[in-house]
Amino acid sequence: MAEVEMALADNTAAWEAGAVEAENVSAVCFIATGGTEEIFERHFDDVLRVCCGAMLRPIMILSDGLHNSFAASFEICTFLHRRGIQGILVNAPLCPDADFFSSFGKALDDLSSATGQNEVVTSAGTAYYPENVLKYYSGRKIGLIGGESAWLIASHIDRDAVEVSFGCKFVDVSIKELEMNYFEIRQTGTASMMRGYREMCGVLSGNDGRFGKARSEEDLCDALNMYLALKRMCEKYRLDALTIKCFDLLGPCRTTACLGLALLNDAGTVSGCEGDIPTLWTMMYAQATAGGKGMTFMANPSSSDTGECTVDFAHCTVPIAMTESFSLPSHFESSIGIGVAGILPLGRYELLKIGGEALDRMFRVEGEVIENTHVVERCRTQVRFKFDSRIDFDKFMSNRLGNHVILCRL
Repeated sequence: MAEVEMALADNTAAWEAGAVEAENVSAVCFIATGGTEEIFERHFDDVLRVCCGAMLRPIMILSDGLHNSFAASFEICTFLHRRGIQGILVNAPLCPDADFFSSFGKALDDLSSATGQNEVVTSAGTAYYPENVLKYYSGRKIGLIGGESAWLIASHIDRDAVEVSFGCKFVDVSIKELEMNYFEIRQTGTASMMRGYREMCGVLSGNDGRFGKARSEEDLCDALNMYLALKRMCEKYRLDALTIKCFDLLGPCRTTACLGLALLNDAGTVSGCEGDIPTLWTMMYAQATAGGKGMTFMANPSSSDTGECTVDFAHCTVPIAMTESFSLPSHFESSIGIGVAGILPLGRYELLKIGGEALDRMFRVEGEVIENTHVVERCRTQVRFKFDSRIDFDKFMSNRLGNHVILCRL
Protein backbone atom coordinates (compact mmCIF):
# COMPACT_ATOMS: atom_id res chain seq x y z
CA MET A 1 0.00 0.00 0.00
CA ALA A 2 1.34 3.44 -0.92
CA GLU A 3 2.36 5.79 1.87
CA VAL A 4 0.88 9.26 1.65
CA GLU A 5 2.24 12.42 3.27
CA MET A 6 0.20 15.62 3.16
CA ALA A 7 1.41 19.20 2.79
CA LEU A 8 -0.26 22.48 1.91
CA ALA A 9 0.51 23.97 -1.50
CA ASP A 10 2.55 26.87 -0.13
CA ASN A 11 4.65 24.68 2.19
CA THR A 12 7.23 23.51 -0.35
CA ALA A 13 9.74 22.86 2.44
CA ALA A 14 7.50 20.08 3.71
CA TRP A 15 7.43 18.50 0.26
CA GLU A 16 11.19 18.43 0.02
CA ALA A 17 11.62 17.08 3.55
CA GLY A 18 9.19 14.27 2.85
CA ALA A 19 10.72 13.36 -0.50
CA VAL A 20 14.44 13.62 0.20
CA GLU A 21 14.87 10.08 1.55
CA ALA A 22 12.10 8.39 -0.39
CA GLU A 23 12.26 6.56 -3.71
CA ASN A 24 9.69 6.61 -6.48
CA VAL A 25 8.00 9.69 -5.07
CA SER A 26 4.89 10.80 -6.95
CA ALA A 27 2.63 13.81 -6.57
CA VAL A 28 -1.05 13.71 -5.70
CA CYS A 29 -2.58 17.18 -5.90
CA PHE A 30 -6.02 17.65 -4.37
CA ILE A 31 -7.81 20.50 -6.12
CA ALA A 32 -10.27 21.73 -3.52
CA THR A 33 -11.99 24.47 -5.51
CA GLY A 34 -12.14 26.29 -8.80
CA GLY A 35 -9.77 29.21 -9.25
CA THR A 36 -6.79 27.30 -7.82
CA GLU A 37 -5.29 26.63 -11.23
CA GLU A 38 -3.04 29.66 -10.78
CA ILE A 39 -1.68 28.20 -7.54
CA PHE A 40 -0.86 24.95 -9.32
CA GLU A 41 0.90 26.81 -12.12
CA ARG A 42 2.89 28.85 -9.60
CA HIS A 43 4.14 25.71 -7.85
CA PHE A 44 4.52 23.57 -10.98
CA ASP A 45 8.34 23.75 -11.00
CA ASP A 46 8.38 22.77 -7.30
CA VAL A 47 6.20 19.74 -8.05
CA LEU A 48 8.51 18.67 -10.86
CA ARG A 49 11.66 19.15 -8.81
CA VAL A 50 10.46 17.25 -5.77
CA CYS A 51 8.28 14.53 -7.22
CA CYS A 52 8.95 14.05 -10.91
CA GLY A 53 12.42 15.12 -11.90
CA ALA A 54 13.64 14.36 -15.37
CA MET A 55 11.46 11.27 -15.70
CA LEU A 56 8.30 13.37 -16.05
CA ARG A 57 6.40 10.85 -13.96
CA PRO A 58 2.59 11.16 -14.06
CA ILE A 59 0.89 13.43 -11.54
CA MET A 60 -2.42 12.45 -9.96
CA ILE A 61 -5.01 15.23 -9.88
CA LEU A 62 -7.69 14.47 -7.28
CA SER A 63 -11.00 16.34 -7.27
CA ASP A 64 -14.39 16.11 -5.63
CA GLY A 65 -17.86 17.10 -6.83
CA LEU A 66 -18.21 20.53 -5.21
CA HIS A 67 -17.06 24.15 -5.71
CA ASN A 68 -15.81 23.64 -9.30
CA SER A 69 -13.05 21.31 -8.12
CA PHE A 70 -13.60 18.93 -11.04
CA ALA A 71 -13.54 21.69 -13.66
CA ALA A 72 -10.29 23.13 -12.28
CA SER A 73 -8.78 19.64 -12.45
CA PHE A 74 -9.59 19.41 -16.16
CA GLU A 75 -7.80 22.70 -16.79
CA ILE A 76 -4.78 21.52 -14.79
CA CYS A 77 -4.64 18.20 -16.65
CA THR A 78 -4.73 20.11 -19.94
CA PHE A 79 -1.88 22.27 -18.64
CA LEU A 80 0.14 19.14 -17.82
CA HIS A 81 -0.52 17.54 -21.19
CA ARG A 82 0.74 20.62 -23.02
CA ARG A 83 4.01 20.05 -21.15
CA GLY A 84 4.24 16.37 -21.99
CA ILE A 85 3.19 15.09 -18.57
CA GLN A 86 0.36 12.70 -17.91
CA GLY A 87 -2.27 13.96 -15.50
CA ILE A 88 -4.15 11.05 -13.94
CA LEU A 89 -7.55 12.53 -13.14
CA VAL A 90 -9.40 10.96 -10.21
CA ASN A 91 -12.80 12.37 -9.31
CA ALA A 92 -14.44 11.42 -6.03
CA PRO A 93 -18.22 11.05 -6.42
CA LEU A 94 -20.55 13.10 -4.25
CA CYS A 95 -21.03 10.09 -1.97
CA PRO A 96 -17.83 7.99 -2.14
CA ASP A 97 -18.36 4.32 -1.41
CA ALA A 98 -16.08 1.37 -0.65
CA ASP A 99 -15.54 0.69 -4.35
CA PHE A 100 -14.22 4.21 -4.89
CA PHE A 101 -11.77 4.01 -2.00
CA SER A 102 -10.59 0.61 -3.19
CA SER A 103 -9.97 1.89 -6.73
CA PHE A 104 -8.32 5.03 -5.38
CA GLY A 105 -5.95 2.94 -3.28
CA LYS A 106 -5.03 0.87 -6.30
CA ALA A 107 -4.43 4.04 -8.34
CA LEU A 108 -2.05 5.28 -5.63
CA ASP A 109 -0.16 1.99 -5.68
CA ASP A 110 0.13 2.12 -9.47
CA LEU A 111 1.13 5.78 -9.62
CA SER A 112 4.83 5.37 -8.91
CA SER A 113 5.23 2.93 -11.81
CA ALA A 114 2.95 4.70 -14.27
CA THR A 115 4.56 6.10 -17.41
CA GLY A 116 3.53 7.50 -20.73
CA GLN A 117 1.02 10.06 -21.91
CA ASN A 118 -2.73 10.05 -21.62
CA GLU A 119 -4.86 9.97 -24.74
CA VAL A 120 -5.69 13.35 -26.22
CA VAL A 121 -7.43 14.20 -29.45
CA THR A 122 -4.90 14.82 -32.19
CA SER A 123 -4.51 17.89 -34.34
CA ALA A 124 -6.35 17.93 -37.63
CA GLY A 125 -5.84 21.51 -38.70
CA THR A 126 -9.06 22.81 -40.24
CA ALA A 127 -10.12 19.32 -41.33
CA TYR A 128 -12.76 19.23 -38.57
CA TYR A 129 -14.49 22.24 -40.07
CA PRO A 130 -17.11 21.83 -42.80
CA GLU A 131 -17.00 24.39 -45.59
CA ASN A 132 -20.10 26.21 -44.34
CA VAL A 133 -18.53 26.57 -40.88
CA LEU A 134 -15.32 27.99 -42.32
CA LYS A 135 -17.44 30.51 -44.23
CA TYR A 136 -19.27 31.34 -40.99
CA TYR A 137 -16.04 32.21 -39.14
CA SER A 138 -14.67 34.28 -42.02
CA GLY A 139 -15.15 37.99 -41.37
CA ARG A 140 -16.53 37.54 -37.83
CA LYS A 141 -15.58 40.13 -35.23
CA ILE A 142 -15.08 38.49 -31.84
CA GLY A 143 -14.96 40.72 -28.77
CA LEU A 144 -12.62 39.92 -25.89
CA ILE A 145 -13.83 42.10 -23.03
CA GLY A 146 -11.17 42.29 -20.33
CA GLY A 147 -9.06 39.40 -21.63
CA GLU A 148 -8.78 35.86 -20.21
CA SER A 149 -9.45 34.86 -16.63
CA ALA A 150 -6.26 34.07 -14.75
CA TRP A 151 -7.27 30.48 -13.99
CA LEU A 152 -7.38 29.55 -17.68
CA ILE A 153 -3.80 28.32 -17.55
CA ALA A 154 -4.23 25.92 -20.49
CA SER A 155 -6.77 27.69 -22.70
CA HIS A 156 -4.53 30.17 -24.49
CA ILE A 157 -4.60 30.35 -28.27
CA ASP A 158 -2.35 31.76 -30.96
CA ARG A 159 -4.63 34.61 -31.96
CA ASP A 160 -2.59 35.67 -34.97
CA ALA A 161 -2.55 32.15 -36.40
CA VAL A 162 -6.29 31.72 -35.85
CA GLU A 163 -7.07 35.03 -37.55
CA VAL A 164 -4.98 34.00 -40.56
CA SER A 165 -6.45 30.48 -40.73
CA PHE A 166 -10.10 31.44 -40.36
CA GLY A 167 -10.29 35.05 -41.54
CA CYS A 168 -11.85 36.28 -38.31
CA LYS A 169 -10.86 39.28 -36.20
CA PHE A 170 -10.37 39.43 -32.42
CA VAL A 171 -11.25 42.80 -30.91
CA ASP A 172 -9.83 43.71 -27.50
CA VAL A 173 -12.24 45.78 -25.42
CA SER A 174 -11.38 47.28 -22.03
CA ILE A 175 -13.40 46.07 -19.06
CA LYS A 176 -13.22 49.66 -17.80
CA GLU A 177 -15.18 50.84 -20.84
CA LEU A 178 -17.88 48.30 -20.06
CA GLU A 179 -17.99 49.50 -16.44
CA MET A 180 -18.36 53.12 -17.56
CA ASN A 181 -21.24 52.19 -19.85
CA TYR A 182 -22.88 50.23 -17.06
CA PHE A 183 -22.79 53.10 -14.59
CA GLU A 184 -24.03 55.56 -17.20
CA ILE A 185 -27.01 53.36 -18.05
CA ARG A 186 -27.63 52.74 -14.35
CA GLN A 187 -27.99 56.47 -13.76
CA THR A 188 -30.23 57.17 -16.75
CA GLY A 189 -32.44 54.07 -16.87
CA THR A 190 -36.16 54.60 -16.49
CA ALA A 191 -38.54 52.70 -14.25
CA SER A 192 -40.82 51.89 -17.18
CA MET A 193 -37.92 50.41 -19.14
CA MET A 194 -36.99 48.21 -16.21
CA ARG A 195 -40.59 47.09 -15.70
CA GLY A 196 -40.65 45.97 -19.30
CA TYR A 197 -37.53 43.90 -18.84
CA ARG A 198 -38.85 42.58 -15.53
CA GLU A 199 -41.87 41.09 -17.29
CA MET A 200 -39.67 39.16 -19.72
CA CYS A 201 -37.16 37.89 -17.21
CA GLY A 202 -38.99 35.41 -15.03
CA VAL A 203 -38.94 34.67 -11.34
CA LEU A 204 -36.53 36.10 -8.82
CA SER A 205 -35.20 33.56 -6.35
CA GLY A 206 -36.43 33.66 -2.78
CA ASN A 207 -34.43 32.48 0.21
CA ASP A 208 -35.22 28.81 -0.25
CA GLY A 209 -31.95 27.44 1.11
CA ARG A 210 -30.65 26.32 -2.29
CA PHE A 211 -29.52 29.58 -3.82
CA GLY A 212 -28.37 31.75 -0.95
CA LYS A 213 -29.78 35.22 -0.39
CA ALA A 214 -33.09 36.24 -1.87
CA ARG A 215 -32.82 38.55 -4.88
CA SER A 216 -34.39 42.00 -5.03
CA GLU A 217 -35.81 44.15 -7.82
CA GLU A 218 -32.68 46.29 -7.52
CA ASP A 219 -30.49 43.22 -8.12
CA LEU A 220 -32.46 42.46 -11.26
CA CYS A 221 -32.26 46.05 -12.49
CA ASP A 222 -28.49 46.03 -12.04
CA ALA A 223 -28.19 42.79 -14.04
CA LEU A 224 -30.36 44.26 -16.80
CA ASN A 225 -28.25 47.41 -16.83
CA MET A 226 -25.23 45.20 -17.43
CA TYR A 227 -27.07 43.54 -20.31
CA LEU A 228 -27.75 46.94 -21.86
CA ALA A 229 -24.09 47.92 -21.39
CA LEU A 230 -22.96 44.71 -23.12
CA LYS A 231 -25.45 45.29 -25.91
CA ARG A 232 -24.08 48.82 -26.38
CA MET A 233 -20.55 47.40 -26.68
CA CYS A 234 -21.72 44.92 -29.31
CA GLU A 235 -23.26 47.72 -31.33
CA LYS A 236 -20.25 50.04 -30.99
CA TYR A 237 -17.68 47.45 -32.07
CA ARG A 238 -20.05 45.53 -34.36
CA LEU A 239 -19.35 42.28 -32.57
CA ASP A 240 -20.68 38.97 -33.82
CA ALA A 241 -19.64 37.17 -30.63
CA LEU A 242 -18.00 38.01 -27.33
CA THR A 243 -16.47 36.58 -24.20
CA ILE A 244 -15.97 38.55 -21.01
CA LYS A 245 -13.67 38.34 -18.01
CA CYS A 246 -16.81 38.49 -15.95
CA PHE A 247 -15.42 38.08 -12.43
CA ASP A 248 -13.70 41.46 -12.77
CA LEU A 249 -17.15 43.08 -12.64
CA LEU A 250 -18.01 41.77 -9.19
CA GLY A 251 -16.00 44.34 -7.25
CA PRO A 252 -16.61 47.66 -9.03
CA CYS A 253 -20.14 46.95 -10.30
CA ARG A 254 -21.44 44.62 -7.59
CA THR A 255 -23.39 42.69 -10.19
CA THR A 256 -22.85 39.92 -12.73
CA ALA A 257 -23.03 39.43 -16.49
CA CYS A 258 -24.86 36.07 -16.24
CA LEU A 259 -28.30 37.35 -17.24
CA GLY A 260 -26.86 39.70 -19.86
CA LEU A 261 -25.02 36.84 -21.56
CA ALA A 262 -28.17 34.70 -21.50
CA LEU A 263 -30.18 37.45 -23.21
CA LEU A 264 -27.45 38.13 -25.78
CA ASN A 265 -27.36 34.44 -26.68
CA ASP A 266 -31.14 34.45 -27.00
CA ALA A 267 -30.84 37.33 -29.46
CA GLY A 268 -28.22 35.53 -31.58
CA THR A 269 -24.98 37.12 -30.34
CA VAL A 270 -22.88 34.17 -29.19
CA SER A 271 -21.65 35.14 -25.72
CA GLY A 272 -19.43 33.28 -23.26
CA CYS A 273 -17.93 33.66 -19.80
CA GLU A 274 -14.53 34.06 -18.19
CA GLY A 275 -12.67 35.23 -21.29
CA ASP A 276 -12.53 31.62 -22.49
CA ILE A 277 -11.84 31.91 -26.22
CA PRO A 278 -11.80 28.16 -27.11
CA THR A 279 -15.21 27.64 -25.51
CA LEU A 280 -16.66 30.71 -27.24
CA TRP A 281 -15.23 29.36 -30.50
CA THR A 282 -16.96 26.03 -29.81
CA MET A 283 -20.27 27.82 -29.18
CA MET A 284 -19.85 29.59 -32.53
CA TYR A 285 -19.13 26.25 -34.22
CA ALA A 286 -22.38 24.83 -32.86
CA GLN A 287 -24.32 27.86 -34.08
CA ALA A 288 -22.74 27.60 -37.52
CA THR A 289 -23.58 23.91 -37.90
CA ALA A 290 -27.17 24.63 -36.84
CA GLY A 291 -27.63 27.35 -39.45
CA GLY A 292 -27.30 30.18 -36.94
CA LYS A 293 -29.95 28.80 -34.57
CA GLY A 294 -27.86 26.57 -32.32
CA MET A 295 -28.35 27.38 -28.63
CA THR A 296 -25.56 26.10 -26.40
CA PHE A 297 -24.96 25.65 -22.69
CA MET A 298 -21.37 26.53 -21.71
CA ALA A 299 -20.69 24.51 -18.58
CA ASN A 300 -18.18 23.20 -16.08
CA PRO A 301 -17.90 19.47 -15.38
CA SER A 302 -18.89 19.20 -11.71
CA SER A 303 -18.76 15.51 -10.79
CA SER A 304 -18.72 12.09 -12.38
CA ASP A 305 -20.06 8.60 -11.76
CA THR A 306 -17.96 5.96 -13.47
CA GLY A 307 -20.44 3.15 -12.86
CA GLU A 308 -23.33 5.08 -14.41
CA CYS A 309 -21.19 6.75 -17.12
CA THR A 310 -22.55 10.16 -16.14
CA VAL A 311 -21.04 13.59 -15.64
CA ASP A 312 -22.82 16.49 -13.98
CA PHE A 313 -22.39 19.91 -15.61
CA ALA A 314 -23.18 23.34 -14.17
CA HIS A 315 -22.83 27.06 -14.84
CA CYS A 316 -24.55 30.28 -13.76
CA THR A 317 -25.78 31.29 -17.20
CA VAL A 318 -27.66 29.52 -19.96
CA PRO A 319 -29.66 30.86 -22.91
CA ILE A 320 -33.17 31.26 -21.60
CA ALA A 321 -34.50 30.00 -24.93
CA MET A 322 -32.86 26.63 -24.15
CA THR A 323 -34.82 26.17 -20.94
CA GLU A 324 -38.25 24.84 -20.09
CA SER A 325 -38.38 27.16 -17.09
CA PHE A 326 -35.95 29.22 -15.06
CA SER A 327 -35.49 31.33 -11.96
CA LEU A 328 -33.05 34.13 -11.17
CA PRO A 329 -30.98 33.39 -8.05
CA SER A 330 -27.64 34.87 -7.03
CA HIS A 331 -24.37 34.09 -8.74
CA PHE A 332 -22.85 31.00 -7.10
CA GLU A 333 -19.24 32.00 -6.38
CA SER A 334 -20.00 35.54 -5.17
CA SER A 335 -23.58 35.22 -3.85
CA ILE A 336 -24.34 38.59 -5.44
CA GLY A 337 -25.96 39.78 -8.65
CA ILE A 338 -28.18 37.54 -10.73
CA GLY A 339 -27.50 34.04 -12.00
CA VAL A 340 -29.73 31.96 -14.23
CA ALA A 341 -31.04 28.65 -12.88
CA GLY A 342 -32.47 26.99 -15.96
CA ILE A 343 -34.33 23.71 -16.27
CA LEU A 344 -33.19 22.10 -19.52
CA PRO A 345 -35.38 19.66 -21.45
CA LEU A 346 -34.36 16.06 -20.97
CA GLY A 347 -33.28 14.17 -24.04
CA ARG A 348 -30.51 13.92 -26.61
CA TYR A 349 -27.58 16.36 -26.57
CA GLU A 350 -24.15 16.68 -28.11
CA LEU A 351 -21.15 17.40 -25.90
CA LEU A 352 -18.53 19.38 -27.79
CA LYS A 353 -15.23 21.18 -27.22
CA ILE A 354 -12.65 22.66 -29.59
CA GLY A 355 -9.21 23.46 -28.19
CA GLY A 356 -5.51 23.71 -28.84
CA GLU A 357 -3.46 26.82 -29.54
CA ALA A 358 -4.58 26.80 -33.18
CA LEU A 359 -8.13 25.65 -32.34
CA ASP A 360 -7.37 22.51 -34.30
CA ARG A 361 -8.44 19.85 -31.81
CA MET A 362 -11.99 18.71 -31.27
CA PHE A 363 -13.80 16.35 -28.92
CA ARG A 364 -17.44 15.50 -29.50
CA VAL A 365 -19.80 12.77 -28.36
CA GLU A 366 -23.52 12.33 -28.04
CA GLY A 367 -25.51 11.37 -25.00
CA GLU A 368 -28.56 12.21 -22.96
CA VAL A 369 -29.45 14.77 -20.32
CA ILE A 370 -31.29 12.60 -17.84
CA GLU A 371 -31.81 14.97 -14.91
CA ASN A 372 -31.71 18.58 -13.75
CA THR A 373 -29.85 18.44 -10.44
CA HIS A 374 -29.99 20.77 -7.42
CA VAL A 375 -26.67 20.70 -5.53
CA VAL A 376 -26.19 23.71 -3.25
CA GLU A 377 -22.41 23.98 -3.70
CA ARG A 378 -22.57 24.38 -7.48
CA CYS A 379 -23.40 26.90 -10.16
CA ARG A 380 -27.09 27.49 -10.74
CA THR A 381 -28.02 25.64 -13.95
CA GLN A 382 -27.20 21.97 -13.38
CA VAL A 383 -27.72 18.87 -15.53
CA ARG A 384 -26.67 15.23 -15.46
CA PHE A 385 -25.38 13.95 -18.80
CA LYS A 386 -25.24 10.22 -19.52
CA PHE A 387 -22.76 9.06 -22.15
CA ASP A 388 -23.91 6.51 -24.67
CA SER A 389 -21.12 4.09 -23.73
CA ARG A 390 -18.29 3.53 -21.28
CA ILE A 391 -15.91 4.10 -24.18
CA ASP A 392 -17.28 7.61 -24.70
CA PHE A 393 -17.15 8.32 -20.96
CA ASP A 394 -13.52 7.20 -20.75
CA LYS A 395 -12.63 9.30 -23.79
CA PHE A 396 -14.12 12.35 -22.14
CA MET A 397 -12.13 11.74 -18.96
CA SER A 398 -8.87 11.37 -20.89
CA ASN A 399 -9.30 13.97 -23.66
CA ARG A 400 -8.47 17.20 -21.86
CA LEU A 401 -9.28 20.46 -23.64
CA GLY A 402 -9.73 22.82 -20.70
CA ASN A 403 -12.28 23.30 -17.97
CA HIS A 404 -15.39 24.13 -20.02
CA VAL A 405 -17.47 22.22 -22.55
CA ILE A 406 -20.69 23.00 -24.34
CA LEU A 407 -23.91 21.07 -24.58
CA CYS A 408 -26.30 21.55 -27.49
CA ARG A 409 -29.61 19.80 -28.01
CA LEU A 410 -29.94 17.39 -30.90
